[in-house]
Order: sequence, then structure tokens, then C-alpha cells
Amino acid sequence: MEHVIEDQWFASEVSRLIDKLRPHKAFFADVKSGGGKASIVIQFMEGFLADELSSETLARLVDLDLSLAIECFAGLQE
Repeated sequence: MEHVIEDQWFASEVSRLIDKLRPHKAFFADVKSGGGKASIVIQFMEGFLADELSSETLARLVDLDLSLAIECFAGLQE
């Protein structure tokens, strides 16, 4: 699942994504018990992006046993 944000703020979109993933909690547990892992990946491609994930949002992420990955491609040196 991919979602593109055009402005600076992204935390509310992460929160909505976690809400959509909540019904799949058992699936994520099965993946982990089989040696796999699942993550939400936030990619910063360009421009200025900054926001804050609340402790409530992070707790819901932990409840699903998901990792949070952040990738930044902005300003890569050649």
C-alpha cells in the first residue's frame, strides 16, 4: 500500500494507516512467529517534511507489533 503526501505533515496519515491495519493484527503475529517481519516505511523523497508521531500512535504501532522504518532520499550526494 502506498500513499503520497504533498505537504509537510504526515503523522495523521500514519495514524489512519495504523487504523486500517488493526483488523490484520493476527496476520502480523503469524508473520512474526514464522520468522518474518512487517514494517511501516516512511520515505522522504524531496522537500521539507517534518511532523511528530504521538505516543498514542506509536503505542498502536507497538500493539500491532510493527516496526517503523524511515528512509530519506532527499539531497543524496552523487
